[in-house]
Order: sequence, then C-alpha cells, then structure tokens
Amino acid sequence: MIWSGGMMKYPFSVINNLINQFGEDLGIAYNIMCAFLKMLEHSPKLKEKVAKNQFCQLWFHPQYFEGVGLEDFEECKQTFSLSNVLASTTQLTTEFYRCQAIQEHNRFHDEDKHAALGNLLHQNYRQAFGRLVTDVPLLEELCYQHEIQPEDCEEFLTAECEHFNADFEEPPKCVVGFGLC
Repeated sequence: MIWSGGMMKYPFSVINNLINQFGEDLGIAYNIMCAFLKMLEHSPKLKEKVAKNQFCQLWFHPQYFEGVGLEDFEECKQTFSLSNVLASTTQLTTEFYRCQAIQEHNRFHDEDKHAALGNLLHQNYRQAFGRLVTDVPLLEELCYQHEIQPEDCEEFLTAECEHFNADFEEPPKCVVGFGLC
C-alpha cells in the first residue's frame, strides 16, 4: 500500500471535500507536501483543480503563501494529532457510535477554540502589527543599500524557484567523486 500510493487516498479525499465545500482558493498545509503534490498531479479528478498551481519546493513553506499571513499551521497538526486518539476508542464500535464520537470530539474542540479565539486574534494582530513596524523599515533600508526595489525581492524568489525546478544532472566528476559509478 505504501509503494502503490494507497496511503494517499485519505488526503485525496480530504482535499477533494475541501475544494467542493470551499472552492479552489485554499491555503493547504501538509507536512509531506512534496510527495503529496506528485501523487495529486496523477489524480484524474483532482489534477485539473491543482494544475493551475504548480509549486516548487520553496513554495511549500507557509511564509510563501500569499494570504496565509504568519500562520505556521501547527494548530492544524495539533488538531489532527488530538483526533488520532479517536481511532483506538472507536475502531470496534458501530458506524453510528463512531460518527457520534467524532462529532462530539469536534464539537468540544470547536467550543474550546471558540473560547480562545478572542485572545488568538488579539495576539495575531499584535504580532502582525509588530512585524509591520519592524520589517517594513528594515526591508526599505536593505533595498536602499543594495539599490533595488522591494518588488525585486518577489522576482528573486521566483528566479530561485525556477532554478531549483530546472532539470539538471550532476557533473560526472561529482558522481565519480562520491563513488556512485
């Protein structure tokens, strides 16, 4: 199942449902996104939905996703880790009780996070404002020192991405030097 990609069927299902529910303009984080994207490109149903968004490995870091902000998606990871506990407690139950346990778990999680939402928004706002106050002048100063415009930084990132996505082969002397021949 690992070699055939069978383990990827669950993320496929989740991505498909998210696209159907919320549309294609999503910010999705996945800790093995490189492997997942390669599998996703071969999915007949989902290929067309993600083909517009070809990313290189540089783009898999949340800081490069426009619209994500300062989010690092650790909360998502923690949420799914907590939900993994359900597997051991529901594996021998009927479908009804399994669904009931999942719904109760999600309801509690939602209520818990809703209670903390005000503080989260306040802290995120303060962090973002602090970054704007310190980072914008720093960027302007660095751009002035190097005689470039801030927009050039986006072009540098795109060029770096294209460089790492380009097909290239190791020079023969490097391959021989490591004893791979």
